[in-house]
Amino acid sequence: LGGFYTTGADQIRLAQSSEEEIKLIRHWMNLGWQFRMQRTRNVNMSKNPQAYIDRAEFELNMIIDKGFVSYFLVTSDLVRWAKDSKIPVGPARGSAASSLVCYLLRITEVDPIQHPNMLFERFIDPNRSELPDIDLDFDDERRHEVFEYAASKYGAANTGHIANFTRYKGKNSIDDVARVYSIPKWECEIVKNLIIERSGGDSRVNDSLEDTFATFPKAQDVLDRYPTLGNAVRLEGNYRGMGVHAAGLVIANAPINDYCATYTREVAGRPTSVIAYDKKDAGYLGFLKQDILGLATMGMI
Repeated sequence: LGGFYTTGADQIRLAQSSEEEIKLIRHWMNLGWQFRMQRTRNVNMSKNPQAYIDRAEFELNMIIDKGFVSYFLVTSDLVRWAKDSKIPVGPARGSAASSLVCYLLRITEVDPIQHPNMLFERFIDPNRSELPDIDLDFDDERRHEVFEYAASKYGAANTGHIANFTRYKGKNSIDDVARVYSIPKWECEIVKNLIIERSGGDSRVNDSLEDTFATFPKAQDVLDRYPTLGNAVRLEGNYRGMGVHAAGLVIANAPINDYCATYTREVAGRPTSVIAYDKKDAGYLGFLKQDILGLATMGMI
């Protein structure tokens, strides 16, 4: 798992799947076939087995070619353990529902052969090299048990939560500067109500305050009365703090401290190891990432 990617200066190449991994995923798929036939009584599989075999081979060959086998094995292991431990798990989310391999590995509960309009290529496309996105919904009150199981199996030092970095936006830049320089709240509200909102990806997304002061005379009047408020313009776009990603779990085959710093944060009242990177940087470093989402609806059901 560690070094799931091999990283170069200008590219990221996927690691090849080993023969042992390929044998194991085929074995688990065969067990899943028996499970679907006997436990969930999938009549469609017994009526037209060749269609399922052909589809399973097609998907598996693409997964092997792309070096994704270990990702599917780890995901299947976590989900099967949760289901066997009576932890409610969602049936499927997003494009993963279109995969027969996911269905046979018990990651999802949707048979894609019975839903031909769901395209497998939305899940794994030959022209894309990034990992497929498998979002997993667990009972929010027992989700921590899945993290604890991963730590017990792969080693506490080899697992951790992904960090989530927050940046200064226009409004919280105004709030923090106003608090430091004792600028009246009602004056700040004049500027905050005029801030130009920009969507993510906009080239001026981190310059909304500069544009607001330049566009609206009322905002400029406040700046003239309180020149120190201009520090908010410099603050916008910078990092504000580090939190814990709501669902991100990373796994490596070596201690994470060999790759990056880790911090201890409390998550749901429990001390948790958090890596010093967000999900994009974690992928670049080669960590295997899992999205372990907590869903209150699962608990209520």
